[in-house]
Amino acid sequence: MRINTLKKYALYCFAIVCLISCNKHADYYNTLLQVESQIEENPQEALTTLQQIDTDNLSGRRTRAKYSLLYSIALNKNYIDTTDIEILQPAIAYYSKKGTPTDKLKTLYYQGVIYHNRGEQAQAMECYLNALEKGEKSSDILTKARIYVSQGTIYNQLYEFEKFIDANLRAAELFKTAGNNESYFGCMARALNGYILNDDTIGADSCIQICKELLPTVSIKRVGDFYSTYLTHITSEKMHSEIPLIIEEYTSAVPEEKWEYTTLAYAYLEIGEYEKALTIISKHTDFSNSDYKTRYYAILSEIYEDMGHYKEALENWRLYQTASDKHFLTIIEQDTQFIEERHALEMEALKKQKAKNQIILIGIIIATALVAILMVQRKHLRIKSMEKAMVEKEAKHYIKETERYFKESKHYIKETERYNTLYQQATAENKKLTELIEKNKEIDVETKEAIINRLELLNKFFIATITDSISINRKANKEMDKVIKNIDAFMESTRLAFAGSHPKFIKYLEEHQLTDWEISYCCLYALGLKGNEIGTYLNLPSHYNRSSQIREKLGKSEHDTNLGIIVQRLIKELK
Repeated sequence: MRINTLKKYALYCFAIVCLISCNKHADYYNTLLQVESQIEENPQEALTTLQQIDTDNLSGRRTRAKYSLLYSIALNKNYIDTTDIEILQPAIAYYSKKGTPTDKLKTLYYQGVIYHNRGEQAQAMECYLNALEKGEKSSDILTKARIYVSQGTIYNQLYEFEKFIDANLRAAELFKTAGNNESYFGCMARALNGYILNDDTIGADSCIQICKELLPTVSIKRVGDFYSTYLTHITSEKMHSEIPLIIEEYTSAVPEEKWEYTTLAYAYLEIGEYEKALTIISKHTDFSNSDYKTRYYAILSEIYEDMGHYKEALENWRLYQTASDKHFLTIIEQDTQFIEERHALEMEALKKQKAKNQIILIGIIIATALVAILMVQRKHLRIKSMEKAMVEKEAKHYIKETERYFKESKHYIKETERYNTLYQQATAENKKLTELIEKNKEIDVETKEAIINRLELLNKFFIATITDSISINRKANKEMDKVIKNIDAFMESTRLAFAGSHPKFIKYLEEHQLTDWEISYCCLYALGLKGNEIGTYLNLPSHYNRSSQIREKLGKSEHDTNLGIIVQRLIKELK
């Protein structure tokens, strides 16, 4: 009797302990739910509460998953850009199979944010796409909107402006539905920038109208970002009569410390107020942003040039060159990394799909074999033949797809290398011509003018291909088009520039009785252009015959068929 009593007492104590433990775990989960309800409005308080919880006391996969997700959200909302994916791992493991569509949506989004912080853009984009798919039924429109904003950021980095615009317009609609005017305005301002980059005037005007209506409801920072973009737009479009008015609106509505100095400086430059342009741009020299540093020196050089201060213009041009080289290489590295990461992910997905298909095929084969026992031999043989053909077809398909992926990657890398080579050639030519005009004071006026024109053309090439400044880019491209369309003038200036920078090369060609046109033709090869490119540019139906005539004058045999190689060799030999 006594033993039975003791057993009952022990069971009772065990039950009490379990109840206390369960209540404790329930309390933790309820605390997390309270944090979740306030995290949007009070992110700092939410983070403090989470940091006070002893994670060693958290038990159960659901509780640990909720904590890791909320902690990742709190860090992000407090502008702490973590790169540690392990922080979110309990949520990733749990919500991949369980949880609500909103849990899945948020987990995949913040996983993408961490990858984005690490610079792994391909993985980030994969997470964003999965988040929208897995969280399709979620009512959390704010998180969906933020996903579109994040996608837009990546598209902008990759210069995919159509996708950049679309992503921000999708986000804008969601923010508008949620009644978040601040974020709605921000998305429309980014879409405006995308339309400007894409030369879509109608789309830009539509965004400008919407943003103007929302200006009284948004923060000073948003107002400043809008006016900076707006001013860039009207400056690049040469709306000179409107520039002073927008400058006045901008500087009146936004405190001086929040001005975009390069934008204002270029606007003043465009309307001929050089002193104001110089004063404005000299107020801000924080070069922590490499893109700003590049634009700063480019615009400062142009200001000094228009003021007639050529020494200062040249000095700042050299500083621009150094900054733009670093910026350009960074962009190339980012783009290449993204392509490689994306290709790796696609290949991994392809392998998984192939393995899955093989399992399915094995299952089909086994099932077919079981059924075939009950069938006649003839039908059995026919089924096996069909199965074999299907397997072979699938295998060929996957091999073809894999080859295509490798081919595309190799093509991209090849084009990148070719572009970099052209850029280096242009840089070398620029350096030679600059040194020549500085050191040789006895150059005749015609040649000196041609060299200066050539330097200006190279300058615009660098600006157009390196800087992200909209106004500079557009102006450079338009002026370059004018120059290049005048074929005769371009050919003549190229020949005269080479006469200054490579006199031995030009003298050699003259000694072999080449005409001025033929010498200019060889100079195009010296710039790094290919034969088909030159033929297309000059609209020569008999491009091969022209090259053959030049080779004969140079005394080259029929075996020396590539004029480009001959010219490049002469350039090196006759320095």
